[in-house]
Amino acid sequence: MDQRQIERALKKALDLNDTAEYSDDNQAREYLEKICQDIYHLPLPDQAAKSSYFMGLLSPLYVGENKHHYQRCLQQVLDRYDCLPANPRKIKALVNRTSTVLSALDLGEGRDNLVKMGAANEEEENLLISRKYVLLMALTIIYCFHRQLNEQLEKDPSYIDKVITYAKSQKPTELIEGDSVYRPFQTILPAMNGDTKLPANPSDSNVFRLHDVFRDFDASLDNCDREIAAFYAIKS
Repeated sequence: MDQRQIERALKKALDLNDTAEYSDDNQAREYLEKICQDIYHLPLPDQAAKSSYFMGLLSPLYVGENKHHYQRCLQQVLDRYDCLPANPRKIKALVNRTSTVLSALDLGEGRDNLVKMGAANEEEENLLISRKYVLLMALTIIYCFHRQLNEQLEKDPSYIDKVITYAKSQKPTELIEGDSVYRPFQTILPAMNGDTKLPANPSDSNVFRLHDVFRDFDASLDNCDREIAAFYAIKS
């Protein structure tokens, strides 16, 4: 069960209020510990486990004629970037949307438009990933978990430039506070300040897990806006 949801329900049911000694969150946690006296926390899946779960769910689904190419290209993306939430239910939502997009779009074999993604000191062959599949994964995550940002990109695909600026920013929170053009990010929690990782819940939907993706991404390459528009043209 989701412990935080139970604690919220207890706070509401017991009408708990902050006191000098305990916050209402702590009081709810104390009540929960009285009810559940044998507590087991599920281990968090690492990047490999999340990737394996995603690909395992996607494999039996219909995703068009180039299934094996899709699997190879998406596996490359997930091996490169730790961008999936830890919650299996949320990974399943991403798989379902990915399946819908792959069924509607012909992304080809993924051997065209290969771009260097990653640090320059890594082996060259490990850096070449199909940009189309990187963009597909990033847009699917935004579509499922960041509604305001998703609506802005659907309305204006060129807003991808602002997404990249946010992802690279040394202080993304100040960026939002200082410029109204970043209003679609107001409900999003950054996971990084520049190269510094910030404490972030591994499963929450509002955490931005795409910093590394968009820091490597070059929106100036041909057809980026068109590819984003094609993604949002899928209505099913």
